[in-house]
Amino acid sequence: MSPALTIPYGRRLIPQVLDDLARTTPDREMFSVPRSDDPKDGWKTLSYGQVAGAVDRVAGYLLEQKKDILSRCASSSSSGNSQTNGSGDSRAQDEFPTLAYLGPSDARYVIFAVACVKAGMKALFISPRNPKAAQLNLFDKTNCNAIYYDPEYDHEVRLWLDERTTMMGVRVHSAQEWIDGWGADKGSKPAHVPYTKTFEEAEWDPFMVMHTSGSTGFPKPVFVRVGMLAVSDSFHSAPEFMGSPTIFSTSMAGRRILNPMPLFHAAGLYVSLLRAVYFAMPVALGITSRPVTPQSVMDALANVDVDMAILPPAILDEIAYIPEAVDALRRLDYVLFGGGPLNPEAGDRLSVREGVRLLNMIGYTEAAPLAYHVQRDPKLWQWFIVDSERMGNKWVPYGDLTDEGEVYEHVIKRKEKNDPPGSQGIFYTFPDLHEYPTKDLYIKHPTLPNHWKYHGRADDVIVFSNGEKLNPVSIEAAVASHPDLKAAMVVGAGRFQPALIVEPALPELSPKNDQEADRFVERIWPLVEEANRVSVAHGRIAKELILVASPHKPFPRAGKGTVQRPAAVKLYKLETDALYEKAGMEADGAADSSIPIDVSSKPKLAESIRELFEQLGEMNNKGKKLALDRDFFTAGVDSLQVLNAVRMIRRGLEAAGLPRPSPSVLAPRFIYAHPTAEKLAAYVFDTIIHGQQNGHANGNNNNNSGPSPDIQAMKAQLEKYTRGLRSDPASQKNKPAPSETDQTIILTGSTGALGSYILDMLQSSASVGKIICLNRGDDSGARQKKLSAERGLATSFAKVEFYNADLSRPDLGLDAETYDRLLRDTDRIVHNAWPVNFNMSVETFEPHVASARNFVDLALKAAKNVHVVFVSSIGTADGWTGAEAFPERRSDDLTLPSTGYGRSKLVSSLIFDEARERSGVSTAVVRVGQIAGPRGDKGAWNRQEWLPSIVASSLALGALPGSLGPMDDVEWTPTEDMAKLILEVADILPTREGWKHDNEGYFHGVNPRSSKWSELVPHVHDFYGDRIKEIVPIEKWVELLEKSASDTKNIEKNPGVKLLDFYQGLLHSRNIKFDMRRTCELSPTMASLEAVTPELMKNWCRQWEF
Repeated sequence: MSPALTIPYGRRLIPQVLDDLARTTPDREMFSVPRSDDPKDGWKTLSYGQVAGAVDRVAGYLLEQKKDILSRCASSSSSGNSQTNGSGDSRAQDEFPTLAYLGPSDARYVIFAVACVKAGMKALFISPRNPKAAQLNLFDKTNCNAIYYDPEYDHEVRLWLDERTTMMGVRVHSAQEWIDGWGADKGSKPAHVPYTKTFEEAEWDPFMVMHTSGSTGFPKPVFVRVGMLAVSDSFHSAPEFMGSPTIFSTSMAGRRILNPMPLFHAAGLYVSLLRAVYFAMPVALGITSRPVTPQSVMDALANVDVDMAILPPAILDEIAYIPEAVDALRRLDYVLFGGGPLNPEAGDRLSVREGVRLLNMIGYTEAAPLAYHVQRDPKLWQWFIVDSERMGNKWVPYGDLTDEGEVYEHVIKRKEKNDPPGSQGIFYTFPDLHEYPTKDLYIKHPTLPNHWKYHGRADDVIVFSNGEKLNPVSIEAAVASHPDLKAAMVVGAGRFQPALIVEPALPELSPKNDQEADRFVERIWPLVEEANRVSVAHGRIAKELILVASPHKPFPRAGKGTVQRPAAVKLYKLETDALYEKAGMEADGAADSSIPIDVSSKPKLAESIRELFEQLGEMNNKGKKLALDRDFFTAGVDSLQVLNAVRMIRRGLEAAGLPRPSPSVLAPRFIYAHPTAEKLAAYVFDTIIHGQQNGHANGNNNNNSGPSPDIQAMKAQLEKYTRGLRSDPASQKNKPAPSETDQTIILTGSTGALGSYILDMLQSSASVGKIICLNRGDDSGARQKKLSAERGLATSFAKVEFYNADLSRPDLGLDAETYDRLLRDTDRIVHNAWPVNFNMSVETFEPHVASARNFVDLALKAAKNVHVVFVSSIGTADGWTGAEAFPERRSDDLTLPSTGYGRSKLVSSLIFDEARERSGVSTAVVRVGQIAGPRGDKGAWNRQEWLPSIVASSLALGALPGSLGPMDDVEWTPTEDMAKLILEVADILPTREGWKHDNEGYFHGVNPRSSKWSELVPHVHDFYGDRIKEIVPIEKWVELLEKSASDTKNIEKNPGVKLLDFYQGLLHSRNIKFDMRRTCELSPTMASLEAVTPELMKNWCRQWEF
């Protein structure tokens, strides 16, 4: 007996299973394939013996060419073309050469994939729809230097080979020739190519490379490992849950499944490969010369014996309203769909009204199937039954509430941190992760246990009804660069194609009527066309799907003007629904991109239709002219262009004075049924021009809840930025310790007051060799020189490198070479950069919260056990009501901060805590209190802060508050002393003798010795003399400030008005004491710090120069 037949499920290897099936049941059906392009000719069988023979034939052919392929790969690698990818590794790149394949969706995809594995290589399957730049980028990222392709793609491949000169192009023989042999070998039995690896040897080998659909910039390669595919084999023994089998194992049963999905997509290839090999169940493939349409599905179901079908949601949306198609689906045991949302109305119609048994499949290119279970109640077809414990699911509250229930983000948590991935396929693709955030959102059923409904994505990616994905950011940026625009936003989740909402730059530019709106769209259209040229096909914007925003409904924004996408989408939902309805079903004579339709005769109509399709398509770009009898789809027309053609023909007919055609006579399926200009003209002329029809359009009805409260926002940020932290502290602790001499220090926020003093002390430290200053702006070095001079600090920066950084980005906005150098050299990080603004919400601070995680990741990837010091704030403890001093330890109470500033600091502190506790990162958090002015003569306490503003406004009001209410205790720390504390915690300046602990955990930057404001007031009054007429209670002073607020002309002299809310809050605040024992044990500076003296106060008054 063959070894593969005795190996348990989940550890069998595909090449061996296929060989065993071919040996034991050589005549058994593996695939059914169409005999011709005409479905009436039926389907024929390809047996396991035939397919396994073809695999050996192709594997032998590849082995003959392997030497040439390896030399090309080596040449490309040495020239710097190849790159690794997050889901790949250098071993997958170097040991297993990458061979691209492109052809019609037939059995050659499965044959080529297995043949590559046998030959010690890996297949890369690419979408023919990718733009040239995207294809070349995929070849670079996978070091692919050979492409095997069907001759019908000659034109496209030549363009790629012209650009990538090291690449070898090989035209392949037909699928039948792969089965029968070609040339002198035709009819001969190929030599067997053995595959002898064990599961342990092959588990982490790459099986093939798929790619994402280009939802974020270029498509990204996904290295599909042997072990990940073997997870699907384990579904043979998957237990039932709540009396229900898994969806995947159910889809692997039955006599035969119809799979017309494209095989360059994971959904199509996984179903064909895994079902046919691991489950030994036949697969009927679709006709390759036509797109998947309702008619092609009906034709296939009528001519091949199947009891299941897997179809794109967009096709089911249309089939739901075709009675004969519904009848065909009803006869099947199950109809599977996946890759995108199914319109709820269409799903209800099929499942509830018509009795079609729907199976809602979901999975990832990176993870193959998920172990969701069959929903038996037709009314609940949208609800998955989920065994969360078996899957390792973690449901993270997303802070959203719908009419159906609360929204959660789906996270897959590794069951045991040191275990192999086992049944959790995602961890074969991302082996270093311990949690995988899917970014998928689900609604939890309010009453039914373990029932979850897919709700959308947690990121900006738009998922269309056909499963295609689009990240709209680059399109929006390109369009919004028009001088007449303030912003642009792409919408279209759950639709078939995107729409665009544009916001005029100024209210006076806003159109006042439809005609002005048309002219406005015409002005920006060239930029939209430019964006369309470089966008993926499914991301292109049609002119009639552009909406101009109203000046009365500005886009909701956060922070520095960033559009809040979910809120903006919700704000314009009615207008968006109307836009799709108008574009899809109505015509009002508005200007659009339609070609005038000449209905005077069939020849004239055919010519109009030909011109229309030439405008829609890219035939001319490819040097092709569309003849009247040329098939649209062989000329390159895709499903999106068909949808636009329907719309344009409908409008053109109305513009010609004809009644509006309804979907019952003019819909995409009629173009697929009449796929030339002549045939379509004949149909339109005979059927539509002589009849009167009416139609309707339906919009989607999506519900979005309002913005989340602060606590929910904090929870969401904390979950988001601790997601995926590895639970392996030992590996971090086992790294080399940071150097104590010639250290490399990263400092953020060096141009601020505290940062400037920290930088100055770092420069003068003999133990520091290099200081990396990360600031915003290209001229931070020049700014630093100016600011340091003003503060009386050194202006020679021999040890310092200044970089323009974006700390919200994972790479900190640095080039790869610089970032890699930091990973190699960094010893310590002082993260001090943070905007001081008590009016901003915690959501607005999110880019800064993100920086905490980015520095954690840097520390985790660094060569040394980097020590990270985070400068936090006592504002994280505003609401403390304990009788004792606030302790020097972690606080998880999210209710304590009272401002967005404090909340953001707390969330970031907790991120560093989690990194220390889970991953072993050496972190310290300093809760900094009030940083006062400097001790030296130069520099000044920031005049815009609350205490200097009190003094400035007191001069304007002629009255100085005699107390500060609950804040009368002066526990301020001069700038130099706070800088010393930070560097003592960072272990750069010496700690106190006898300190035997590590410098991790929490410390407090609060002066342990306090004085009273009331004790300083006489000295302030004395310094300013007659300019202060009276000393008043704080309540009276706030009242005077309120009265002066109406005069905004003298705001410079009376800056306290800008902080009026803060001062009003002083009246109701309470003074919180902070435990300083641990800090004073470590810090010689804080242990010896004296209270603020009258002399210091007068020094600060002198520096302000009010």
